[in-house]
Amino acid sequence: MGETGHTRLNMSVSPALCGYVSRTGGGRWSAAVHGALLVALCLAGAAAGQEAGSAPSEKDLSKRRAAWRELLDRQPAEYKIYLDTEEKTALSLRKAPVLRWANYTRFDALKVRDAATYIWTAQGRPEVVACAFPIPETETTIRLDFGSLSRGGLIAERGGQRVWYPKEPGVKFQKVPDSAAPANSAVARLQQMKMLAARFRSTLLQWREDASDREELRMLPQPVYRYEEGKNPDALDGAMFFFVQGTDPESLLLLEAVRQGSGYQWQYALARRGSGALLAQYRKETVWQVPVMHSPHNPEQTRIEFDHRVRVPW
Repeated sequence: MGETGHTRLNMSVSPALCGYVSRTGGGRWSAAVHGALLVALCLAGAAAGQEAGSAPSEKDLSKRRAAWRELLDRQPAEYKIYLDTEEKTALSLRKAPVLRWANYTRFDALKVRDAATYIWTAQGRPEVVACAFPIPETETTIRLDFGSLSRGGLIAERGGQRVWYPKEPGVKFQKVPDSAAPANSAVARLQQMKMLAARFRSTLLQWREDASDREELRMLPQPVYRYEEGKNPDALDGAMFFFVQGTDPESLLLLEAVRQGSGYQWQYALARRGSGALLAQYRKETVWQVPVMHSPHNPEQTRIEFDHRVRVPW
């Protein structure tokens, strides 16, 4: 924001005058006058400094937020991802993120104030998830944290180069215990999925080294993504639910109505969305647990991080 000539004069002259009066002592002035002038001049300089360093207006913040989100949304598009099959099936990146989020819980150096989560799909089913967020707070680097949700292998390319190629499945599906058969209508199936998802709990066991941050994660009440009906011949329906810290996804739950013989059954899989140690329970029984996983960079692993240097648009 611009400064007036008066503000610049105060900023440059007042500190000098403060020092001058302080050095010269009373001189022709009484101690009281000297002290009053010193305080007045120094307060004027401080006020000018506050004015010059004042926070941006709400309009400016809104513009910055929109520009930042546009920059954030461009990063995932740099990756072309395929199912590692003979046909090398290309995945579709959904242009809009499934969730925009923030995290005010992490210690100061890593607080994330504006981030997003994106997915790539095949036949309407999510195969890859990625969170994009600024590192560090200076917002000159955007980190993309990729995770495989595939039942098989993947190949990811950036700039024509292979950068990620996990051979192992990213998730392991199991039958949801004691679950009824998927309903006939899409509306009824959504209610079933919400009911089944509510039976799961996810806990962040440890992120900090001292394990002082154990936390029961909150499940978002609505699925962040619902499978596209009629797209997948093997999955009648499905949805993705997030377990979050604040609004930051730490783990996720996939529920699918999967073909079994002449009918369908509900299956589930869990996956990490952060580097912390995580645990999941179904009706108080532990069904999934993973250890701390900091800074993954092995292209053969099912989770990997890439850092993009960016120029902030202000």
